[in-house]
Amino acid sequence: MSTQPADPTASAASTEDKAPSQFTKPYRLLAAFVLLGANALFLLVALIDLVASDSSFTANAGAQFVRSFC
Repeated sequence: MSTQPADPTASAASTEDKAPSQFTKPYRLLAAFVLLGANALFLLVALIDLVASDSSFTANAGAQFVRSFC
């Protein structure tokens, strides 16, 4: 004699459920690289702005420090 589940639809639905992480897994690496690329771009623009200016490097660095932290 075999036992059967009380609700046969519940057991069928539970086997078809997928975890939300399965849907986002293919996009995690892409999202990480996009965020790293955006951060690198901001740092590159800031470095170019710091180095390529009319005044000296140290004067420009001091001005950036004052604007950022004071």
